[in-house]
Amino acid sequence: MTYNNLRAKVGDPKQFASVRRIVLDEGVERGVAALAFSNGNGLDFWALGDRSLDIGPLWWKGMPVAWQSMAGFRSPHLHHPEEDDGRGYSRTNSGFLVTCGLDHFRQPVPGHPMHGRLPFTPARVTAHGEDWNRSDPVLFCEGEVMQFRFGGEALRLRRRLEAPIGGNLP
Repeated sequence: MTYNNLRAKVGDPKQFASVRRIVLDEGVERGVAALAFSNGNGLDFWALGDRSLDIGPLWWKGMPVAWQSMAGFRSPHLHHPEEDDGRGYSRTNSGFLVTCGLDHFRQPVPGHPMHGRLPFTPARVTAHGEDWNRSDPVLFCEGEVMQFRFGGEALRLRRRLEAPIGGNLP
């Protein structure tokens, strides 16, 4: 069904498939900004804008798929990569997709915490929504994450996530 056909029959197509901004509001998750994807055919997930646009919780036909620690989706403001001898990552790890790197991954070494400094860095969301004009319509979000140190690294991760509207995973 095309957007125009659907729009002629319903008040708001977002009731079938959408990307919506949400903000978590309890405990260590307080203030975490996310984009809630719902593709209209059983795929639902959150793209965590405050955590490198990683995929936090993910559900397939109502069943949770992503691993979630008891820390939940902890705010990046509480993330301290250098704590625990560079293993601060392990206090915050949770979700379906967690970014590592860009300059280091795996165990900490002098000057580099476990999985680098990029994990849990807030992204600048540059676009999000529903693209009904494609031959296969999609939900999407785009953004970029910066890792910078004056006189040191200047790294940029550009990310685009898409989910087929009304479709199944390929």
